[in-house]
Amino acid sequence: MRRSLSFAESRVMRTCSRVTAYVTFALLATGCASNLFLPDPPPREDWAHHSLRPGQAEEESEDNFGAARTAIFGFLDAMAEEDYATAYSMLSNDTRIVMDQVASNGLGETVLSEAAIHYEGEIYPINVVDFFVVDGLQRIEDEYDGAEESETARRKELFAIAADGTVHRVVVIREGSEWHIHRPDFSLAPGEPGRRGLDS
Repeated sequence: MRRSLSFAESRVMRTCSRVTAYVTFALLATGCASNLFLPDPPPREDWAHHSLRPGQAEEESEDNFGAARTAIFGFLDAMAEEDYATAYSMLSNDTRIVMDQVASNGLGETVLSEAAIHYEGEIYPINVVDFFVVDGLQRIEDEYDGAEESETARRKELFAIAADGTVHRVVVIREGSEWHIHRPDFSLAPGEPGRRGLDS
C-alpha cells in the first residue's frame, strides 16, 4: 500500500536532491578543470617577492647590488692582472658569444688581450675597461640622479662613475648562481667605439 509522504519528509527529499545535484556539478567541474592546460610559471627567482617581514625586499636588493658590484670589481681586477681568461669568464654568456664573433681568432678572450674588435675586415681599437665599465673608475652606485632603470631579480643596473664625472650604466645579470657583466650590444660608432652613456 502506497504511503503519502508527509510535508516534512517531502521537504527533506527535495533538500537531498538539491545537495546531490550540487555535488554532481562540483565533481563534473573538477573533472573539466583537470583538462585545462595552463602555461608554465616563470622561474622561481623571477617571482615577485611579497615579503612577510618588513624590509626583506630591500635587503634582497642590497644583496644583489653587492653581488653585482663584486662581479664588476672581479672583472677589473682580472684585467689589471692581465688574466684575460678570468676576465672573459666574468662576462655573460650572450656577451661572450658576440665577442667570439668579433675576435681575430674566434676566441673572445683575444678581444680583451688585443683590445680590439675585428668586424667586416676592419679593426676597431677599444679601451676594454671603458668599454665594459668606465675608465678611471671612482665609485659604483646603485642609482644615479633619477636615471630610469629596468631591473628584475636576475638583472641589476649599476652606475660606474669616473673621477672626471663620466657615468656609464653597467648591466649585470645573474646566470645560475653567478653575476656577470652583460653587454652583447657592441657599439662601433666612428671615433669612439664602445663609448656609451646613461642612455645606452
